[in-house]
Amino acid sequence: MDRKDRIKLLSDLIKINTVGGREEGTAKYLSRYLESYGIHGKTIEVEPGRFNLVAEVGDKTSPVIVFEGHQDVVDIGERSKWLHNPLGAEIVGDRMYGRGTSDMKSGLAAEIITMIELKQSGKPINGTIRLLATVGEESSTVNHMQGAQYFAKHGYLDDVSAAIIAEPSSEPLDWLTQDTPLNPFKFSKAQIKELVKENNSTEQYLLSFAHKGSITYETLAKGKTAHSSSPQLGINAIAPLIKAYDNEIKYFPNLKLKCNTYLTRPVHYSD
Repeated sequence: MDRKDRIKLLSDLIKINTVGGREEGTAKYLSRYLESYGIHGKTIEVEPGRFNLVAEVGDKTSPVIVFEGHQDVVDIGERSKWLHNPLGAEIVGDRMYGRGTSDMKSGLAAEIITMIELKQSGKPINGTIRLLATVGEESSTVNHMQGAQYFAKHGYLDDVSAAIIAEPSSEPLDWLTQDTPLNPFKFSKAQIKELVKENNSTEQYLLSFAHKGSITYETLAKGKTAHSSSPQLGINAIAPLIKAYDNEIKYFPNLKLKCNTYLTRPVHYSD
């Protein structure tokens, strides 16, 4: 593929409106696109109008490397505040503007391009590369990441040796440059200086080789309203939530878990 073809692929993806769970357009477009290069893709309806996509290239059944990316994007918000059409894929200089150019249609396009160019090269892959394009990463208030859950539940990850997630990863540059750097990656002062010198944006982009997962749950407390003249008849729903939160703070640090060398212990976070 030449540069023009690569840019057109990303441009076409940006112009497909996948805000709010409209992944069908992207899944079917990519399925046809891969087919035109001799790569068979299968769309899977996870929810009405919401389709995962799976496709493979390779010469052997193992090892299996997964390329993963989500198709949906966050809400466009107030259009009047956009300087460029959020679905226009406008190019100014060496930048493309539009919803999803960073998170993460560019990553999805890069994975598609890689698969096509590996196939076109005619060289043996000595394994399988499996594309898993998912729904529900940015646009589901409940049952989050149901596309990824579907693939996990139905065995698409059972034989996988490793996965490459094309999600953009970055750290705000001011985290590294403040007096006491917020420095989870533990860069040395010399490394921070070198990174900042070469950086002309507000973020430091990074390649992460491991990432913590998450367990999400809700805590529900019920109360009872009462008139201000007789507050003793009411039940304040906030009080048991505070108690539950205090118990969580005590519980999580004492979990007896085998910690990963790089990811360390679980972190408790309330939202």
